[in-house]
Amino acid sequence: MEEIVWILLRAAIKVLMMVDLFLVVCISSNISGDKTENGFGSGDYWIVKLNFSEI
Repeated sequence: MEEIVWILLRAAIKVLMMVDLFLVVCISSNISGDKTENGFGSGDYWIVKLNFSEI
């Protein structure tokens, strides 16, 4: 079973190295934790491009 997990993990890493992924997040919270300012409007949107081919 462990060998199958490693095979799948290596395959997943190869796929990640061939594509760019985008992470899209909407945050609608006020000051808390490390956040020092209230949000602007109804939500703050973040788009992050993850490029695994440059690892």
